[in-house]
Order: sequence, then C-alpha cells, then structure tokens
Amino acid sequence: MKTTKIIERTCIECGKLFTRGHAKCCSPECYRKRAKRLNAGYHEKYRKSHADQIKAYNDSHKEQAKIRMDRYREKHKHDKMKGTIV
Repeated sequence: MKTTKIIERTCIECGKLFTRGHAKCCSPECYRKRAKRLNAGYHEKYRKSHADQIKAYNDSHKEQAKIRMDRYREKHKHDKMKGTIV
C-alpha cells in the first residue's frame, strides 16, 4: 500500500500550522483577511492612474453629457405645485 505524507503548512496570514491541501490560509477568516489586504494594496497602487483615466474621459465627454442631461430635464419637467410631470 502506498503511504501518503501529510504536509503541514504555515498560514500566510496568521502563521498557524495547518493541513489543508493546496490552501495558503488555515481558515476562511484568514483567507478573507488576506484577500482584503491584497485588494487594498491593488487599489492603493492603481488609484491615481484610474482616477486620471476617469477624469480624462469626463473632460472629453463633458459637452455630450450636458446635452443629454438638458434633454432629459426638458422631457421630465415637474410641476412643483402639483408634484406631477408636465
């Protein structure tokens, strides 16, 4: 019979020893903590470039957005006294 060796790993997040296959964390709680930390790092790293891209898009489409909103407001005018659409 073939014997399998049980491998103990160290949790990346808390440092505890565990024996869960290919997992990197010992529990779902540690996995969530790790994911949250990694996601925060990603957002911190790319926040400025994403903000710059959004600003550039908004600046280039400002006139189109204004026209679209004016059209919408004209179509959905409210009678303030009655509370209904005219």
